[in-house]
Amino acid sequence: MKNRKRRLEAFSLYDHTGIERHLERMAERGWLLEKMSSFGWIYRAIEPQSLKFTVNYYPAASEFDPEPSEKQQTYWDFCRQDGWKLAAASAQMQVFYSEQEKPYPIDTDPLLQLQSVRKTMKKGYLPVYLILLLLGVMQAVIFWGNLWMDPARILSSSTSLYNGVAFTLLILLSAAEIGGYFCWYRKAKAAAKLTGSFLETRGHSRLQKVILLLFAAAFLLWILSLAGELEMWVALFGIVTMAFYNLCRDGILREFTGDQNASLLGYHVVEEDASLWSANQVYQYYSDGFPMSRYLLCYDSHLVEISFNWEPTQEQIAQAGSILGQVSEA
Repeated sequence: MKNRKRRLEAFSLYDHTGIERHLERMAERGWLLEKMSSFGWIYRAIEPQSLKFTVNYYPAASEFDPEPSEKQQTYWDFCRQDGWKLAAASAQMQVFYSEQEKPYPIDTDPLLQLQSVRKTMKKGYLPVYLILLLLGVMQAVIFWGNLWMDPARILSSSTSLYNGVAFTLLILLSAAEIGGYFCWYRKAKAAAKLTGSFLETRGHSRLQKVILLLFAAAFLLWILSLAGELEMWVALFGIVTMAFYNLCRDGILREFTGDQNASLLGYHVVEEDASLWSANQVYQYYSDGFPMSRYLLCYDSHLVEISFNWEPTQEQIAQAGSILGQVSEA
């Protein structure tokens, strides 16, 4: 049996109640927290036992400190005298455990505890999530704007789709973390003033895990698409692309007629007889009133833009349409 193991945990920084319950369950399974970092939490094997955990916040600490300050060491010594042993510390968050069944709590004043949580959140956690939220919104606006203006190009680009999914998930995560904290803090402050009691935290551990799984799945599909394995990505977004069928068709036509030189060159499109192409709709491109050997073919589930370096005959059109129609049916 391994003496240590690493786990990627998904907890909000302020969710001390959820963290404490989780660590107590881990101790009952024979694992005690030993270290916390951005790369996961490390647990060491112990005899399964019932331990009590408490999460405290020391706003003056920083993840860039080479070692704990003298005041922080004094604080730890004070906690040790009351039966609390330090399990691990990461920046401002400190985790203690006790073998006593009902240990004397470290924090006895809920208002002071809230003040510590508030200072800790303002020091690094909230600014980071606010920046991520702003970045996500800006990128999402760009993505959805491009999707509206040029849906065919966006939906046919695995990188664009990945960016759209990733930044949408970033918005959801950031908004949930910021909104969840302020909602809890407002209620906790009212409870502390009215009843002098601690209000349990409610984090978003499950939501964080779901978002991380979705992000990992989107990243994997993006890597596969870059490697040429596009079938999985196409299958995933098949329903979405069908929903945008008309939007993609209009976007392709608008890209041609909306070109900067469109008015000067007299660019426009004319719907032609689709029977020769075995298609549902066919649009031929025109320049200055003259037809071009360039067409947009609309099938049941595909849009095909095709051009020739010569003026195709009806037989060539019928042959090309038959082949493309078979591909669409497949």
